[in-house]
Amino acid sequence: MKRTDRIDQLITGFQDVQRAVLRHKESQNHGIPFGQKAVLFTIASRTKTNIKEISNVLQITSGAATQHVETLVREGMVSRKTDENDRRTVVVTLTSEGQNLFEKLQKERLEKVSDFFTDVSDEELEVFVEVIRKVKERIHP
Repeated sequence: MKRTDRIDQLITGFQDVQRAVLRHKESQNHGIPFGQKAVLFTIASRTKTNIKEISNVLQITSGAATQHVETLVREGMVSRKTDENDRRTVVVTLTSEGQNLFEKLQKERLEKVSDFFTDVSDEELEVFVEVIRKVKERIHP
């Protein structure tokens, strides 16, 4: 099989896996829409972040990121405060309630996605993770 055929199979496989993960995310929303959940996960994965970084990571407009953050602030999941080092920057962080929700969602996601890898050995998973790391480094040098 040619390399291009393998890459084509990889693309199709990634798309199938992505759809399965997204379907799981949509079915486990806990009253929080997908966009807000994505913002919550983005905030949780960083020690400190801001609207610009959230919009860049999620590839959404800063206006959309702001709307999601505003809603999460109103719901008590996220807080905003001025950066101590740069008063022009507003830092966005999870509240304890937001952290609790994130941990619950993360646990459910790991349980579900782990099911997808039941027939994959630890060694195969290790190789897969290493390949993904290499590809990510090419995408985000």
